[in-house]
Amino acid sequence: MPEVTTQTDLSQVLAILQTMQGTLNAVQADIKTVQADLQALTLEVKVNQAKTDERFKSIEEKVDALKQEVSDLRLQQRATDNRILTFLFTAFITAVGLLTKVIFFDPKG
Repeated sequence: MPEVTTQTDLSQVLAILQTMQGTLNAVQADIKTVQADLQALTLEVKVNQAKTDERFKSIEEKVDALKQEVSDLRLQQRATDNRILTFLFTAFITAVGLLTKVIFFDPKG
């Protein structure tokens, strides 16, 4: 049996459809807001990533500079060690020479 649709039924269906349309519009607005927030967060992440990359680059440069300074200090230390050893060797040879002179060429003996 075919049911007869009345004006009241059609009004109710229209009201439901209008309510659904309003809800759909609200959901679409929420989606747009979420998309805007997501874009803002993406931009913020990119900015923070760039800052972090710059910090790492700065730290790497400082580490490289420290490595160079350590290398330079090693060279300076080697030069200082060589000077000290040369001085000690010269002092030892001088002492041996003086002892040899005193022992073998003593004017009293």
